[in-house]
Amino acid sequence: MPRGYVPSGDYVFHGGVGPPQPIIRAIDAGAAFVAHNAEGFDARVWDSLYPDHAPAWYDTIPCCRAAGLPAGLDAASKALGGEGKSGDGSRAMRLLTQAKVVGDSVVYPIGTGVLWDELIRYNLADVSELERIYLATERYGESDVLTLHSEVNARGFAVDLALTRALRDLWSKHQQDSRAAANTIRVDITKPHAVKRWLAGQGIIVPSLERKRVEQMLADPDGFFGGTDDPKILAAISILRMRADSQRATVGKLDRVFDCVDADGRARYVFVANGAHTGRASSRDIQAHNFPRGNNDLDTEGLLSGALDWDTLTAAASKASCSIGDALATLTRPIITAPDGRVLITCDFASIEARGMAWIAGEQRMLDVFADPTQCVYCDMASRIYGEPVTKRDKTRRTVGKELVLGCGYQMGVNRFANECKLKGVDLVAAGVTAEQAVGMYREANPAIKAAWYALNRTALATVKTQQMGYACKCRFAYVGGALVVNLPSGRDLVYREARVESVPAKWDDTQMIEAVTFLKGAGYRSQLYGGKLAENIVQAICRDLLFHAGVRASREGIEIVMHVHDELVAEVHEADAGALLLRLCIIMSEGAPWSKGFPIGVEGFTCKRYVKSAWSDSMECHAVNGKIIKHGRKK
Repeated sequence: MPRGYVPSGDYVFHGGVGPPQPIIRAIDAGAAFVAHNAEGFDARVWDSLYPDHAPAWYDTIPCCRAAGLPAGLDAASKALGGEGKSGDGSRAMRLLTQAKVVGDSVVYPIGTGVLWDELIRYNLADVSELERIYLATERYGESDVLTLHSEVNARGFAVDLALTRALRDLWSKHQQDSRAAANTIRVDITKPHAVKRWLAGQGIIVPSLERKRVEQMLADPDGFFGGTDDPKILAAISILRMRADSQRATVGKLDRVFDCVDADGRARYVFVANGAHTGRASSRDIQAHNFPRGNNDLDTEGLLSGALDWDTLTAAASKASCSIGDALATLTRPIITAPDGRVLITCDFASIEARGMAWIAGEQRMLDVFADPTQCVYCDMASRIYGEPVTKRDKTRRTVGKELVLGCGYQMGVNRFANECKLKGVDLVAAGVTAEQAVGMYREANPAIKAAWYALNRTALATVKTQQMGYACKCRFAYVGGALVVNLPSGRDLVYREARVESVPAKWDDTQMIEAVTFLKGAGYRSQLYGGKLAENIVQAICRDLLFHAGVRASREGIEIVMHVHDELVAEVHEADAGALLLRLCIIMSEGAPWSKGFPIGVEGFTCKRYVKSAWSDSMECHAVNGKIIKHGRKK
């Protein structure tokens, strides 16, 4: 700053080295420091500069999300009636922090007194707006959950950088080979119009090359192309597969892994609290929530037991009847590992959303089947469809039952169900049933679930219209300050900001207008609510609450949680303790919470050196239902 600069204003300006003494005393006294995006910025900067005086942090971003507000400080402030961030202050910040490299030195601009005064006023205004946000969102803080989340982020997880590097090189080679093969027939697979034009030249018209649409074509080539005997169709499938692999952008994702792993080989601050409207977490940098499920037939354990090279990869992919791209995608998840002497415990809620839907709807038959570990709810559903007993050995018909149970609880329609089956490679024709028959039977077999969709929609509409409290599916609905607030069984709220009733086209017939509740999403656009969407939000929020309730309990018992992804907890433990802690974590998760009486919770867990979807040979496995171990032992 300019020599001799004296800041104007009624405040104390600290210009020394290190934190001011009042700040140090506050840290030593255990004060929590409030910041917007603390985990994404403030905590990281402070830890790097003053690791010996690290405070406890309270991040207002997840509280904003929980309150239905935008995540950005400027937008959140304005949504609460504040002034937001100063444009002049932002300009001063940019001018005073854009350093230049002169020789081997980094030189920052000195600036002027006017600029420094503007910057200080900008910082003070930020603090004032932060206080406004803190006071408005404090009730959404969930101190125990956010403490767990912060512990998980600070602990981090270990990453196998050697495997990451090998995968990155293999992906590069695969994409280069794909482009070279495409170039021999003169088509640029990175450009959708070029691919469409080439396909049209082969007599094949595709309406869209959007990623999910391409996946549907590849999942059911016979159904889409009408057969795969024609060489032109085989060539088209090959080009589409190359196109799908090019869209994965996995090389870039793997490159980013190296940027976010610390010197000790651990990635930290990956998880984003309340990343979704329901309160579920999301992730950044290493996208733990978006790892591909992969190919179950690929011998992942065998591939990673030795050196990973092109020949072993192609041989394994061929044996599993999957593409090189699918094989490489399957190997992405296991880059997360455990250091020497330790092992990962992965425990996952079994079919938790289907159980949650049955619970809030009071669908007793389904609840009874879920609660009985000797029964299979997918076989039960398939038996209702086909009118005769279906067992696990009948994989084709059981799969239809599985897709219905997992997919149709949120009012999924016939067309979407048919598309989802195609995308997952489920052949309804081979299973001897149509999408119309399957969806119709699901609704007939589960009348309480069907009734729940309409009850939720009616209650939401009535609450917003009359501003009177309503009740449906174990939840209380209220209209508070212009927002539709759904109070969950856990006591937490789902907030739909600026809710109002509007006339909108019906989802099943866009020529028909109906009344619906719409609300303002944090991203700034309006979205429509209906029974199935409310059911989905409520059930996912309840499942999230169960997961974090278990995570907090496990953490208090000394189990070191390193990841919380969708409906699973991952702990890193000493190898000698793995068996006992696996059983304990399964029990904790399956016991549920005091408010979840009657919810049939099943948990499946296993130990493994790497983060994978299913247990490897000689892993410890465990299955628990409602706090009781059903079976456990080593995988054969």
